[in-house]
Amino acid sequence: NDAALGTGSYKAGISAVGLEPKTDEGPGDVGTFMARGFTPKPGLLRGYYVSQADAHNVIQRAMQLLENATFATHSSDKPRDLLEDVAAVMGAEPIPAADLPALLARYAPSWQPYKTLTGKQLREQLAGLGVRVPTTGNRYPVHPDAIRRALTDRAQAREEDTG
Repeated sequence: NDAALGTGSYKAGISAVGLEPKTDEGPGDVGTFMARGFTPKPGLLRGYYVSQADAHNVIQRAMQLLENATFATHSSDKPRDLLEDVAAVMGAEPIPAADLPALLARYAPSWQPYKTLTGKQLREQLAGLGVRVPTTGNRYPVHPDAIRRALTDRAQAREEDTG
């Protein structure tokens, strides 16, 4: 047990010796194994053997699905609106600023500025647009409410300028 599950496992009560081998009468616990380090607590996991041919077929099918998938893409010949694009890729929960550039690049793959955008640059650009990104545990969460508020404030300011 200690060799397979780590030193001290047996003393900690973690044991893999209770698994039943395959017999002529049944499959036993084939594909079941005791694992440590994959989940918060050591426990049984179920595994499956995938042959090279099966793996190739799965990957080929996944690639077909990916090719047929449609993503919202935008032409690079017109300027992008960062606030609108951030609003489009965000859900209802805050997202760390470092995670947003990848979402923006996928949303508008032909827009070159998104391809090289970093989380720090995004925070700076959002600050210039009136969106405060707080430092929370060094994660810099971008709140969707702050994005919507900035869009609303901008629309109101434009309305006042034209009205």
